Order: sequence, then C-alpha cells, then structure tokens
Amino acid sequence: MISPAAPASPAALCTLGESGDPVFIVNYILPPDDAYYVLLSAVRCAPCMPPDTSSLAEAFLALSFPVTCSIPVNVSIVGATGPESCRRPVPSNVLCPEQSMTLSPSQTGTTLFELPLPSACEIDGDAFLCIEFPSLPEDCDEFEKRPNLVTTNRCATCETYNFYPGGSDDLCAVLFPGRPIMYTGVDACVVPVLPHTWGSVKVVYR
Repeated sequence: MISPAAPASPAALCTLGESGDPVFIVNYILPPDDAYYVLLSAVRCAPCMPPDTSSLAEAFLALSFPVTCSIPVNVSIVGATGPESCRRPVPSNVLCPEQSMTLSPSQTGTTLFELPLPSACEIDGDAFLCIEFPSLPEDCDEFEKRPNLVTTNRCATCETYNFYPGGSDDLCAVLFPGRPIMYTGVDACVVPVLPHTWGSVKVVYR
C-alpha cells in the first residue's frame, strides 16, 4: 500500500515526464484498464546524455480525491515508436516490468504518490511511463467520487496518451487542459563499458 510522498528527492539528477505545477483537476479516469502514458526523453536529462543510460528508481503521480478510498494501479515503463517529431507508446514493448500497488490518500484533495520501479530500470532514449487504473472500489466508482487526474496548464501533442479498451487518444489533441502530473526521478547515470581489444588498440596507434 502506497502512502502520500514528497516530490522527487533533491538528490535526483533530474526528472523526466511532467512535473510542473498543478493547475487543473480533470475527472477522466474510467476503468477497467484505463492507462495513461507520458513521454520520458532521456536526452532531456543533461547529466546522463546517451550513450549513458538513466537509472529510474521511482515514478510520481498526482491525483485528487473527492473522497478517501484505496485504488489499485499498475506502473511500468514501455518503449516508444514513430518519428522523433511525434513519439507514441508501444504497450507490448515493456522496458521495466509492471509493478502493481494500491494508493491510499490520507485525506481528500490532491496527493502526490511515489511509486517504486523495479531494480535496474534504465532507459537510454525515448520511453513512456505507463500508469494503469485496472478498477475502482465501490466506495469511489461513482462519477462524483472518482479520483481525478491533476494536470498542469500546458499541453503539447505527441507526449501524453490515454489507452483504453475502446481505443487510444493523444490527450492534448482532444483538448485536454494540460498534461497529467506523472514523472520519474533519475537517480543515477550508468556509463556503458565498451569492449577494447589489443587489435583495436593497434589500429588506433599504428
């Protein structure tokens, strides 16, 4: 069971995703299997520029609760496809395995949750953070009681998506007021070890 958390630790090298100030509350979560994706672009973390990989230890999600209730979520990191100008998630390309957990706010209103990711969760390019709402308990499954997404006041297409049993949407293309606050903290840079042989050394120095 996950309790409310503080924002990413000051020790984090950077954050990837949407970590801006909360502005709008949007009643949009409608399980079953309602999944939200936000783009994680490794090149935006200057300390870990590729070919280094960015090590992700936790994800963060902001939700607003009209009533207190405990809700299940599934969290994973998946791959991206499409041109560099418009990336799209590939749910079947799982980079960091799904973690299932329950979110329990201590009070009504907006709560920021810290969601642990599996060990050795690393990316070296574009990927997507996925947070799925498989179901809601009876005490908060009515429209006026459902937990709400918390968004910023800026929106850009090709960065935030909603996948659901009937299809998928680019949230900013369907006039969402902002991007849902979903992001990861980069805790470390992993430098690849490149193989060297005596033959290659001779080629360089002969």
